[in-house]
Amino acid sequence: MKQPERLWERWEGEGDKAYEAFQLYMTEGSDRSIPKVAQKLSKSVPLLKRWSAKFKWVDRVRAWDEQKDSLTTEKMLDRLQKEADTKAEENIAMLKRHASQAQAYGSVLTAIEANFLKRIQEDKEALNNLDLTELLNYIIRGASVLPKVQEAEAVARGLKRIIGEQFNTENIGDMTTERLDGTLRNNT
Repeated sequence: MKQPERLWERWEGEGDKAYEAFQLYMTEGSDRSIPKVAQKLSKSVPLLKRWSAKFKWVDRVRAWDEQKDSLTTEKMLDRLQKEADTKAEENIAMLKRHASQAQAYGSVLTAIEANFLKRIQEDKEALNNLDLTELLNYIIRGASVLPKVQEAEAVARGLKRIIGEQFNTENIGDMTTERLDGTLRNNT
């Protein structure tokens, strides 16, 4: 007797009534039993037992259950992968926003610093008009804020981990954009 590749499909020589009985048996799930199917179809239990033995219902149902489980697992894995991809895209968008914000803030600080230095260079007396405490206050505030902004941008761009774990800071300027971009993707 020729068996189809997918065992749960109709077998050669399996009549309509026998196949109908098998399909009902197969779709009953974990509660399946020959007596239940016999009752539902108004057939005798011995007849269904003969069909079951002849057409190997137990093996066919096992193959069907494995196929169903495999499809369920595959769908679940696909769903989890899509959720992970969405989360990764959201995280990348957030990191880009944070990097942009840190870069903008850093630009503002740099402009203020440049303006301050220009004023001092143009008006040497302006520096003399500041008392030492005021001057040190400007220097300390500028010096303490800029590294934090630079670090925030590096963290948002993924460079903090890269620099700390993989690269020498001297080499990062020599990296190609493609290599840096690829490394960032692998580390986010």
